[in-house]
Amino acid sequence: MRLTPFQDFNATLSIRPALIAFTTIYLVVPSLIFTWFWFRPEVSVVAVSLGIALATYHVVRSSQQPLLFQITLHGLLKLLILAAAIVYFSGIGGFSIQSYDYWGHNTKFFELANQPWPISYGEAGTFACYYYGYYLVPALLYKFFPGHLNWLVIIWSGLGIYLILIWYFLLFRRRLLAVSLFLLGGVPYLFFNAIPFYHGAIIQQHKLYFLGFAQAMLWQPHQCIPAALLAAVMIHTTSFKLRYGLVCFLACSCLVWGPFVSLGTLGIIFPAFIFEWVRGKGGCLLYKYWEKTDVLSFIYILPLVVYFMSSNNRSGLATVARSGPYWLIGYLIFLAVNLLCFFYLIMRSGKSGIRLSPLLASAFCFLCLISFFKIGLYNDLVAKASMPALFLIYFEIARLVSEQKAAQMRSRYFIVLNGLMFITIISTMDVLKKQFEHNAATAYLLGTTFPVIPYHTYANSYQMLKAKYTQTEALQYLGDTNSIYNRYLSPK
Repeated sequence: MRLTPFQDFNATLSIRPALIAFTTIYLVVPSLIFTWFWFRPEVSVVAVSLGIALATYHVVRSSQQPLLFQITLHGLLKLLILAAAIVYFSGIGGFSIQSYDYWGHNTKFFELANQPWPISYGEAGTFACYYYGYYLVPALLYKFFPGHLNWLVIIWSGLGIYLILIWYFLLFRRRLLAVSLFLLGGVPYLFFNAIPFYHGAIIQQHKLYFLGFAQAMLWQPHQCIPAALLAAVMIHTTSFKLRYGLVCFLACSCLVWGPFVSLGTLGIIFPAFIFEWVRGKGGCLLYKYWEKTDVLSFIYILPLVVYFMSSNNRSGLATVARSGPYWLIGYLIFLAVNLLCFFYLIMRSGKSGIRLSPLLASAFCFLCLISFFKIGLYNDLVAKASMPALFLIYFEIARLVSEQKAAQMRSRYFIVLNGLMFITIISTMDVLKKQFEHNAATAYLLGTTFPVIPYHTYANSYQMLKAKYTQTEALQYLGDTNSIYNRYLSPK
């Protein structure tokens, strides 16, 4: 019997192999492009060949595992519309008002699209040292399709957001409410920043920022997209008791997207190995989760590690002890909030039958540890390395809220959890209010205008940083001419 178009539209599709394949391609291709153009041919050929071999191995092996991720065409269409809405209101493409950081994002797209690779700054007398992963694919395609940079950025960013939505829609067992709670959530951000003393002593001095997904997309889409995808793959791997080889490879490949995001992911999965081993009392051995190919993943990124070590950034590693005379009280508040709010959440997850307790325990420990340190003027270390851990916690909170039954709503646990989720959503909507007020649709209907940051104002990021930020921040983007990379590995 032939299906009608409506029946076709609601047919169930098993997309797990395709989802893993597209996610791997999306995260790995920028790493391959960067390795090919930023290193000598003898290095790039070997590294790129190894990267392609590892990606092929993990995709083929994952497709052979008999696990079902099913979704309808109707579900895919709903998620596509939601992805388009996120792109529209996040500032990508200039459809709505953009955050100040888009001076950096748009300038990087422009310099990569119009300058030879690897990027160098003649006025500074050295090369650029930065993680260009998010920007590489649209910039490379622009060289073949000039004049369409903005649409290439929109499509590339939209594809990443679409993959994120599909992952979490399936991980939440096709509950769109849970996906919405995850996107608008950010309970840790509310917990930590709602404390006045903590905000004054730690946030302003130590720059300890924790962002929800919606807030991160407004400021740091280049870090938020890979972090959310890595968190999704970690949840999938742990829930189905799979080995962590794919997670490890993707985390290593994301080094070119953001070194701190990679650090944050690896900083979660390694303690999770140990947690599983200790909890299993020797019966759950590490070799069940570790793979020999993981060693090759670390070999693959060795050239990238050498490249990033050539940075001329001398800001160094600071600690929270330098944030003020009352740093200890502020940090103890942070630990207390973690212990009171997260530890119980982790224990409840263990009782619910979902096997995320190792990841959540590891994420909790990582947040406590990483928050003690600071790198960069705005503490890029904490702001970016914390994202995978926070997304794991956001996922568990959204899952608990969306799965609660009517009888559970009266329990003190869910009263507190629902109340905090409600307050967090209100807080997030307040942040998004400016996006709803200043966008292309409201400008057309009301006859108003809103500022859009152009791509071509500055020729390169070095000039942009000196003009829009500070000389100190501009110097953070420069490489050391006496570094091992510049002397032995650079193609120039």
